[in-house]
Amino acid sequence: MKKAVPNLCMIVTCKYLFAISSILFFAEYGSAQTDASFENKFSALKDSCYSTELVDHNLSFLYADSALNMAEEANSDYHKADALLLKGGLFFIENNADSALYYTKRAVDIFEIYQDSVAYQIACYNLGNIYLDKGEYVSALINFQKILKNIENYFSDELALNDMDVLGSLMYTYSSIADIYRGVGDHVSSKYYVSKMQTVIENTEIELPYDFQFLMYFERFQIAMEENKFQDAVVLIDKALENNHANDDHFQDGSIYREKARLMNALNKTDEALFYLDVSDSIYSAVGNRPDLILNSIVRSEIFNKTKKFTQSLDVLYQNINSIDSVPSKIIVLDYYQQLALTCNFSGKTDSMVYYFQVMNNVNADLRVQLMQQVVDELVNYIEDEEERIQARTEDLRLRYDNDKLKIQMEGNKRLQKRNYFIFFITILFLATVVFVFWNLNRKNKKVNHALNRTIEDKQILFKEMHHRVKNNFQIMSSLFSLQHMSTDDKGVTKVLGDAQSRIQTMALVHEMLYKKNEVQNILFSAYVTELITSIIHSLNDENKEINFTVKAGNESFDLQIATSLGLILNEAFTNAVKYAFKSRESGQIDISLESLGHQKYRLTIQDNGIGIPEEIINGKRETLGVELIHILSEQLGGHAEIKKMNGTIIVVVFNADN
Repeated sequence: MKKAVPNLCMIVTCKYLFAISSILFFAEYGSAQTDASFENKFSALKDSCYSTELVDHNLSFLYADSALNMAEEANSDYHKADALLLKGGLFFIENNADSALYYTKRAVDIFEIYQDSVAYQIACYNLGNIYLDKGEYVSALINFQKILKNIENYFSDELALNDMDVLGSLMYTYSSIADIYRGVGDHVSSKYYVSKMQTVIENTEIELPYDFQFLMYFERFQIAMEENKFQDAVVLIDKALENNHANDDHFQDGSIYREKARLMNALNKTDEALFYLDVSDSIYSAVGNRPDLILNSIVRSEIFNKTKKFTQSLDVLYQNINSIDSVPSKIIVLDYYQQLALTCNFSGKTDSMVYYFQVMNNVNADLRVQLMQQVVDELVNYIEDEEERIQARTEDLRLRYDNDKLKIQMEGNKRLQKRNYFIFFITILFLATVVFVFWNLNRKNKKVNHALNRTIEDKQILFKEMHHRVKNNFQIMSSLFSLQHMSTDDKGVTKVLGDAQSRIQTMALVHEMLYKKNEVQNILFSAYVTELITSIIHSLNDENKEINFTVKAGNESFDLQIATSLGLILNEAFTNAVKYAFKSRESGQIDISLESLGHQKYRLTIQDNGIGIPEEIINGKRETLGVELIHILSEQLGGHAEIKKMNGTIIVVVFNADN
């Protein structure tokens, strides 16, 4: 069971990043749209909000709402996003994750068009922290990776290491990614990102603020705890606490004292461990932080169990039994029920142990379903966003090309008209002038043609780059599925992820072939099918069977959309054949043929000599996703699919290429 990711730095991180966001707004965008009076009033409201957020939470919300109303009245999107980010941070501090998520998402949506600003990185970071606090690691990791990609695209290496704002984004993002991998038990990856933090510190030439130093101490402390280097951990946690108190910063004290309690327990210093937990409890009780109080109770139970005080351990845990299900983080709930079940086992309460293990398994199942749904939702949103970006960029390229072509033609026509008038009058005076004019006209026309050719070449380069980026985006999605594949032992989830990854690779192959060839519109079907099938046999034929195939498709070519749909149909058919058609056989044969029926209609036939598809699938009595996809894709191509069992399986798809 993986422990909940410590949210030690989240509140101070949000405070640090919120504090610089208004400065970035005014420096980059605000001065062009608002006057000094507005900026001063807006900044004053934000400062008042920060100064009251831990003293009077209701008053701090009043200041944040006033800032939001002021930005809306001024019709300033930049300041509106800043105020939304501020409200999200306040909800985050009071552990209202859903409201924090709502306001922060709205801020990120506004910043999408300003990706060359550090303010965009701040919004993505805050959104990632909220997902991290909720235990939604995939969504958190996606937002943190967006920040690293943004810095790579818009900021040079020199600027990233010598600009305090960009440096802050790098440090905190690396730290949060390390927390994610630590939370799922991948300590190697966690240690890798901590080493990247160390590299940033070593290569920068600017003086680092105290919170960066604290962050480094705490991450190194976590690694020392993982490696059981407890004496090193004592030095590091004391340095972290001393660093913060020297700068009058007490935001992280509750979490630091809990970590010190864990360390003392590992060193068998029970009294000191309980003392530090009491200090941490008093801090969290003062601000009503229920999730962290529950985390403290879990650590306290571990201490009592270690000293065989099982009754006290159960009493500590039962104090939270009525409020545990209202905690937003399913990870904390899971840890709580696991600790309760283990303590019941130590106490000899077998029935209670079995009951709480069942509750824990139910929570774990809900968490897996939630994580799977989250992966699917993120994938759908990512694909939809990419499609919109590609369509917008394609339309922009087309308009630019048409405009450039029209301008060149108009300029050419104007020049031609002037020269014709000139030729008409000069021809009367002197024949030699006419010869010179025609020579000059020919030279100018060559320049116009050269410009047109250059524009066409630029368009082809841009189209190839577009396909290359789409292929890379598909590869990123495939890597995300691989990451999820490695983090689950559920065979059903593994199969779904594997099938989805195969389909994504099928679509990526289309864009890869378009990128490698000069033609940017059509794909040679026979070459595409051969490469696709070879890839499927290589990845799925674990038993090293001799599977042969033939492709008869002539020189037919199809555009991107049709080729992608046909590739997905072939992927489903061929994958099913390789997996199931040749069981208990040493070899198999699969034949693929494409016939033109005239008027842009074609017949695609896929036939194997295997054991044949079960009749209940053909009759529709048993549904499978692969067969359903074949029928859906065939209908999208303006045709239909027919599946037969005749000396193996025959799949016939008739489709319309100009549909």
